[in-house]
Amino acid sequence: MLDDAAIERFARQIVVPGVGAEGQERICSTRIVVIGEPAGVALARTYACAAGFCVEARTNRPIGCVLVAGTRSLDAQSLADLAVFAAPILWYRLDDAGIIAGIAAAGAPIEGLVASAAGSADDDIRHALAAADLVASAIAIALGWPDLEPQYRLDLR
Repeated sequence: MLDDAAIERFARQIVVPGVGAEGQERICSTRIVVIGEPAGVALARTYACAAGFCVEARTNRPIGCVLVAGTRSLDAQSLADLAVFAAPILWYRLDDAGIIAGIAAAGAPIEGLVASAAGSADDDIRHALAAADLVASAIAIALGWPDLEPQYRLDLR
């Protein structure tokens, strides 16, 4: 149950139709993991904490979803490790032409996660937009809103 401080902190979210106090409690009880590019991870962690998520380091405890905030620094082993989480994976990558993003259901193969072009890992505006979208999608998952396709892709070029 949300205490008075939490109700005051999350008041703007609680009044959103479909969220309410019960939905905010679900968000606050959902653990997520954020990995990826340092700039994207910092933004996604900030946004996720502001929304009320419990953001954890890599863990073997059950989690609600994994946010992959940019992928240029991820090696093949890091990508293979994502299967361990058994949770939906929300991801984006930046390339020279735009933002590519998607949602992979738990255990589904993740196509398009690794960039073929080097991209710009330091593009703060694109990281900010994509990281905010990751957190918004994580909120929808925590609230049980989406009917996730195994592979959803958004290509903004």
